[in-house]
Amino acid sequence: MSHSPLVVFPEHEEPIRAELFSVERLEQHAESLAAAQTVTETIGEGRPLIPRVLENGRVLLEYYQETAAAVSREQAITPAAEWLLDNFYIVDEQLREIRDDLPPGFYRKLPKLSAGHLEGYPRVFGVAWAYVAHTDSRFDPEILRRFIAAYQRVQPLTIGELWAVAITLRVVLVENLRRVSERIVRSRVAREEADQIADSLLGAGGPPPVAPAAVLRSLESKPLDRAFAVQPCKNRILGGAQPERTDELVIELRDMAGRLAQRQAVAGRGVCRNGLLLHVRPAHLISALDIGVYTPICCIVQCGDWPFGLSGVPACRP
Repeated sequence: MSHSPLVVFPEHEEPIRAELFSVERLEQHAESLAAAQTVTETIGEGRPLIPRVLENGRVLLEYYQETAAAVSREQAITPAAEWLLDNFYIVDEQLREIRDDLPPGFYRKLPKLSAGHLEGYPRVFGVAWAYVAHTDSRFDPEILRRFIAAYQRVQPLTIGELWAVAITLRVVLVENLRRVSERIVRSRVAREEADQIADSLLGAGGPPPVAPAAVLRSLESKPLDRAFAVQPCKNRILGGAQPERTDELVIELRDMAGRLAQRQAVAGRGVCRNGLLLHVRPAHLISALDIGVYTPICCIVQCGDWPFGLSGVPACRP
């Protein structure tokens, strides 16, 4: 059976996150999911997960090394990046366990989805994906047990799938961690670029200040991260070397950012969620992005200690 190109793993992935459900709503969703999911009639390889797991490990290692290099250069990093730096060994251990616990013979026997954005992947992988998306990566054994039990009221899982719940849950959590970490790295790069541009606008370091219009022309063709918009006000302009220009420059930048956001919107390019409006924000605030990385890592630790299988959840088919 041939498959179309992988669309579930785009070049720039957003975190796996959907509407946050209560336990009761999550059970309802599990029943709806069980009714909607269809599997292939024959056992087969489907789309392999291990190559993506290996790629996630390689990318996370690169992010870890980049963050360590930033620290060695005495550059500031966010609390989330520091957390990843301190706990990368946990992620590395989980990656090894996933490879060991998901051998080809076992993977081949798992029923594969026949439709949907996860077509060709194991059905249990889709179940784990839905659980992570609607719990915001929060792992609770009892809630997961209820989720699986609700699913099986409509469509029973095989014994092999029940054993694979913990494995595929770790796969999804590592995938989500890669996506969150990618945003952390992009934000750090954006802040560094914003610092450089803010210095040029302020004339820091010797050269004459650059006109905001010139900056606008240089940036109009590229999508910008939200961190780029916040950084100039937070670290350079409000604490810049020329306080007398602060109010004037903030107004100029805000006007420039509005024009840039309009141009990028007309061109269909990506802009950050709030455009590029340079609102003045306290420097000590920690963004939701900083907090977001903690949950997947903590879940991976808990899930790694969780035994295979789900006690109290019967499997109706071998």
